[in-house]
Amino acid sequence: MFKLPNNCPATLKFLEKEIEALTKRKKLQLQFASLDEHRKYLKDGEPCALCGSTDHPYAHAQNLLHLGEVELEIFKNRSFQH
Repeated sequence: MFKLPNNCPATLKFLEKEIEALTKRKKLQLQFASLDEHRKYLKDGEPCALCGSTDHPYAHAQNLLHLGEVELEIFKNRSFQH
């Protein structure tokens, strides 16, 4: 595991902010992914049980999220901190 020299506070601060941003992105992607199951049951013209909309532009969309990529970036950044 790579360790940062003690005199690299700017790099450490950058990595901390990067981890925070990636963690927020992961949380958002998990929220979107949790709706995938519900999307299967949406029917054109019928109201959504969650929001009431009868327009479902993402009803047939596959989960386009790359959660594994985000988790990998978080891991890489954390490993540089230790």
